[in-house]
Amino acid sequence: MEVDPFLRPPYCDLAALLASLRGNRATAHKLAGLFLGMQPRFLQDLERTTANRDLTAFIRTVHDIRSSCGILSAQGCVMLARRLEDPARDQARAMAANPDAPPLVWPEAWLQDSARLQSVLSAMSQELRDFLGTQAG
Repeated sequence: MEVDPFLRPPYCDLAALLASLRGNRATAHKLAGLFLGMQPRFLQDLERTTANRDLTAFIRTVHDIRSSCGILSAQGCVMLARRLEDPARDQARAMAANPDAPPLVWPEAWLQDSARLQSVLSAMSQELRDFLGTQAG
C-alpha cells in the first residue's frame, strides 16, 4: 500500500525556510514559535468546523492553516489545505448562487483530508519543536 504523500516527513522544509530568510535563524525561530503557539487553535478549529459542518468557518480555518504552512515552507501541508479550501470555496459560491439548494452533505474526502491535515499539523509541531531545540545556544 502506498503511503499518502502528505503524510511523509519531513513536513517542513527548514532549509528552504532558512534560505528564504537569508539564513536569519532568529526569525526562523520566531516563526516556528508562532506556529507552535497557533497549532492548538488550528486543531480545535478544524475539528469544530468539520463537526459542525460550518462551511464559512471551515474555509477560514483551512485558509489560515494553509497560509501558516506556506510561511514555514511546509508544501505538503499547503497542498493538502488547498485540496480542502478550493472545493469548499466552490461549494460556498454554488450555495450562495442557489439559496434554495438542499443542505450540503460533506464529501467523505473532506472528512478524510481534514483528519490527514490534523495529523500533519501535529507532526509538523514535533518537527518544529525539534528544530527549536537544535537552535538553542
